[in-house]
Amino acid sequence: MLHSGPEFSRLVKEAEALVDESGAAIVVEQLLSATAEKSGRPRELPVRTLFVAQQLLAFEGDHFLVSVPKLLNHLDAATKRRLGIYRRTVTYRLVQHLFAVIAAAV
Repeated sequence: MLHSGPEFSRLVKEAEALVDESGAAIVVEQLLSATAEKSGRPRELPVRTLFVAQQLLAFEGDHFLVSVPKLLNHLDAATKRRLGIYRRTVTYRLVQHLFAVIAAAV
């Protein structure tokens, strides 16, 4: 998958639209807020961002969680900000932890 250029930008916007129209990210964020312990650092990766990355990967037939960090780390700065990524590098551990938290809550 190309991670830059007008075609990729269009795919990112399409993935965002699909995730937003589904409402799933909002429901899961609310579920996590209701069930989360209030101690520790706030989560650094929004559910919506994970879902958008997974949708982008699904467009090309890649359904592996391990591919999410590479995709997110190669986004341009404006797209990262729009998706709520403010850390320098998204790690697999960060993605895996969020996935596990979601799986436990659902």
